[in-house]
Amino acid sequence: MTSTERQELLARIQRLEEQIRDERFQARYRGVELEALYDVGLAITSTLNPAEVAEQILMRAISLLDARQGALFDIPLSEDDGKATQLALEPIQMMGELTPAASSLSFQQALENPTELFSGAKYALAQAITLDEEPSGLLVVADKESRHGVGPFPDSDSRTLALFAQQSAVALRNARHHRDALEQERIQRDLVLAAQIQQQLLPDALPEVDGYGIAAWSRPAREVGGDYYAAHRLEDGRLLLVIADVAGKGVPAALLVSNLDSALHLMLADSGNSLSTLDAAQVERLSRHIFERSLSNQFITFLALCLNPASGAVEFVNAGHNPGLVHRASGNFLEMQASGPPVGMFPAVAYRLGQLTLEPGDLLCLYTDGISECADEEEVELGDDGLKELLIASAPGPLHHLTDRIAERCLELSGDRPQADDQTLVLLQRRAWPG
Repeated sequence: MTSTERQELLARIQRLEEQIRDERFQARYRGVELEALYDVGLAITSTLNPAEVAEQILMRAISLLDARQGALFDIPLSEDDGKATQLALEPIQMMGELTPAASSLSFQQALENPTELFSGAKYALAQAITLDEEPSGLLVVADKESRHGVGPFPDSDSRTLALFAQQSAVALRNARHHRDALEQERIQRDLVLAAQIQQQLLPDALPEVDGYGIAAWSRPAREVGGDYYAAHRLEDGRLLLVIADVAGKGVPAALLVSNLDSALHLMLADSGNSLSTLDAAQVERLSRHIFERSLSNQFITFLALCLNPASGAVEFVNAGHNPGLVHRASGNFLEMQASGPPVGMFPAVAYRLGQLTLEPGDLLCLYTDGISECADEEEVELGDDGLKELLIASAPGPLHHLTDRIAERCLELSGDRPQADDQTLVLLQRRAWPG
């Protein structure tokens, strides 16, 4: 071997030794990096509070990469014609001072030019945080510090930040799911409480009236609903029956039901619970009360009647409600038609008082449109005619059998589909025999 060949061999060996030392260093560094990432992962997943998770993510990222500044951004979305559009970045946590232009930068602009986010930043590194294969956040660090001062981030830091962003995505998703679950649980508790309160508005038991049978049934479409009924025995022996349907469903409708119940009790208190007659003017005052204390798109269909048990005489006011049905013992039907708009729809309204007489064997049916508009899969509704058929087929017989049959028929029509609207039914029958 010549001296030249020997020198080339020694030089090759030296390069290999340097390469081995470098690879060993990189391996040790990689091990330290992975250990640090593992420790960081444990730290950011140790809490399920979204704000604490975000704070941990930013602080750990800055510490892990020796950065002077950093920020964690959310990417809000807006629905435009059914399409999700990314809005400008929204900082969740930050260390440092953002530039005035940061608030107008899009996700892609910030990802490509992260130095534009921080005032005075010379170097910056950005990594998207991806949830369900969609970018939902941006993690940015700026100005790497070393013993030589502030400098750029090496390629290895890009790899480290990418791995850390994956861990951060898992931690953020878990924290957000936990927050959503807690919020859903709180909402469910509130709905259960609201349902209990609303149930207390309905009569615990219907009054007993000699010579008459009374039955009622109500089923909300959700935990709470907008249907309402009431039955009060007045001091002079007359019976006041009320049925109402608030426009809409859920909590807003339930709140207006509570308002209606309070107004009715005040109306009874003002008259000393001794209404000598059902005055249309009282319903007009009720309508004005609801109008002044509800939203512009809220109103209530309302039907109230007073019965004189001795004579069977009925006075009623129908404010935009479904017509009450009277099935005569002779087989004919009489409808209690509306004489004005729903209460609360206009600031000033006028209603006309209607009158009829229940003869022995007559059946009076009050209902909300959740029953008449109950439909099958082909959108064929039960309708007033279908309800009349049920009244005919179930008479004569106990009233609770009739309420059960109507409830069953509504379930048959709905099938496995969710109930579309609240359903309420009130029946009053003058018995054909004494006792």
